[in-house]
Amino acid sequence: MPTTRAMEAQFQTLLEKLTEMKSDLTASMNANMGEMKSELTTNIAEVNTKLTNVNEQISANMDELNNKLTANKEELKSDLKGIGDKLTTMDKKFEEMEGRIESVENKFENKFVDIENKFENKFEDMKSNLDAKIFEKVEDVSISFRSDLEKLKKVMTGQGDEFKFQAPYSKPSIKLYTYDGKSSWQVYKTQFSIVVDANQWDSQTKACQLAASLRADAADILQTLPETQRLDYDALVNALELRF
Repeated sequence: MPTTRAMEAQFQTLLEKLTEMKSDLTASMNANMGEMKSELTTNIAEVNTKLTNVNEQISANMDELNNKLTANKEELKSDLKGIGDKLTTMDKKFEEMEGRIESVENKFENKFVDIENKFENKFEDMKSNLDAKIFEKVEDVSISFRSDLEKLKKVMTGQGDEFKFQAPYSKPSIKLYTYDGKSSWQVYKTQFSIVVDANQWDSQTKACQLAASLRADAADILQTLPETQRLDYDALVNALELRF
């Protein structure tokens, strides 16, 4: 029995120590848990603070970036507007330049046309005056020639007083001038007809003499006629009238 009580006493002592150890362990664990909880809370608070700071920094950076982007966008718009204005100004200047060039071209064209018209009018006046002088000269020669021809006919027929004092009269030969196409064809044709009448040429002789009198551009007419018509007086005259 004494042994049993001693064992119970030891067991009771051991149980009390275990209870005390449990209590100490629980208290220690609670203390550690409190410290850990407090430290964890502190760490969480620090992390939250850091996250808040980071968020604020990110927000500030985003605001700054947005401000820069907005400023750059406005600057780009301003630059584009400036470029557009410059292009518009350049277009207006080009249009003004084109208008001036067109105006100068029109002035030159009008001046050229005016000079050309004046030259043509002057040329026509000179040509008309020359034709008039030639025609007047031809008329004078024609009148004089016809007068001489009438006198000659009278002499040939014995109707004039000159027949009593002159020897037998030979048939005259009138000099034929050449024609190069630069003077009036109608005037030359009149002169040629006078020479034909004076020399009393037949159709064949007229054609030969007319063909032989042609020069320069007028002579080129012969190349346009068939060989059979080159000595045809009417065909030759028609070709010359069409050309000149």
